Amino acid sequence: MCNYLFVAADQPLPTLARNEESPCVYVTEASDPELAAMRHWLTKPFIYDIGSHLGCGCPFSCEPNWDNPSEDDLREWSDNRRDFGQLATYLEGAIALAGPVEVYNGFDYWEPPLQRRSISIRDLRGDRFVFDERELVTVQGSTIAEA
Repeated sequence: MCNYLFVAADQPLPTLARNEESPCVYVTEASDPELAAMRHWLTKPFIYDIGSHLGCGCPFSCEPNWDNPSEDDLREWSDNRRDFGQLATYLEGAIALAGPVEVYNGFDYWEPPLQRRSISIRDLRGDRFVFDERELVTVQGSTIAEA
């Protein structure tokens, strides 16, 4: 089972097609079942599904065992950090267009959030940032004070 990542905004956002030849972050309109679930806790009307180089949202919540990471773990982490950089760039543009956005992360996206927090784009670019399970995050500009 894969992880899901959604973004919601007050204005329509651009979509990004999945690139099979050079997989990277992509953004599509959320499906009807996803919308039905997300509308219960997201306050913004335009909702999108975010995918990664793997075709799902898993890299946005996966973290290696930092006590004893393998070479494969570190390689995967590096790939995931590229996804986070692309996500941060996309969300930075979304915030410039529509103001703060909401991001929901979860394996069971139809379940309500367990926690909420506000972060900045700078947090997304952090070396060890990941989204927690069933977390609803408000993402603002470069610093929280800018919003």
